[in-house]
Amino acid sequence: MVDHIVEEKRPPQTEYIGLKRELISWAPIIDRDKCDVSSCGGFCVGYCPFGVFEVSPDGSKAEVRNPNNCNVGDEACKWRCPRGAISFPPRDRLRAQLKSLRKANVKDRGDDGT
Repeated sequence: MVDHIVEEKRPPQTEYIGLKRELISWAPIIDRDKCDVSSCGGFCVGYCPFGVFEVSPDGSKAEVRNPNNCNVGDEACKWRCPRGAISFPPRDRLRAQLKSLRKANVKDRGDDGT
């Protein structure tokens, strides 16, 4: 069993680069075939200071229960998962999404964004 790194729980982001966090699609994805809480003790649940993960009701898998709590662009848990069960959307998709959201945000404000 892997020892958990217990970090102080922190409040999740409410904004990222001036955009409301709930507008940004960024969250971990768990490969259920690789995830086995009995072998790692639910490492991601204890590791994540933002409460993104919880153990499934049957206790066998980790689940993403609070996707908007994940820090945008942060992939720390991916590298810490002992079973390699965590992945994230591609960075180029995130960049394109942020660019589109910022452009829409500027149009909504009716200015040049400065």
